[in-house]
Amino acid sequence: MNYRRNCKIYLIVKCTKCGTVQYVSQYQKSRKCPRCGTHLKVQTLKVFAKAESVKEASDLVRSMKTPSEIGQRLARLKSETSSNMTNKYNLLGNLITELIAVFPNAIPFQMLISKGAELGLEDDFILKTIDHLNHQGLVLKNQDNTNFQSHLILKFPNIPFTEGKLHVARPLPNAQFRKKKWKPTK
Repeated sequence: MNYRRNCKIYLIVKCTKCGTVQYVSQYQKSRKCPRCGTHLKVQTLKVFAKAESVKEASDLVRSMKTPSEIGQRLARLKSETSSNMTNKYNLLGNLITELIAVFPNAIPFQMLISKGAELGLEDDFILKTIDHLNHQGLVLKNQDNTNFQSHLILKFPNIPFTEGKLHVARPLPNAQFRKKKWKPTK
């Protein structure tokens, strides 16, 4: 039995109803989809990849779901911004909130810069704001040996928070983020 626990393989699968990418243990018989709640039988699911650790499985899932989920969240943010002109602090706070929903443990700094540019935020403004938040202890930068911003990771240990004009909210879970289709009552 110990051999079975120590040699876990994780399977990367998709929900048959909503397509959410997730991982399961090779010994798991079923799983409830975190997005739509569908009961999934692991034996019947198509396996897209295998991983030998939870971290590796989590990284694979993130790499598979990130582009579409970020696209959905930023499209919603852009539509809110165009209909309601907000200041740049509100916009940056909303962007950080949406990125935390996709990257709960750490946001790649380059992702924040590129998505901020798509929303019309200047790189210099984002850099100064993140540096200020770092000095206040609201953002932690990774401490690896690289000095390149492309490898910089940002961690937000205290969500939600407000610092000056910037407010970062607790992100909506995926189930609340997706708009439900209206169904007529019978």
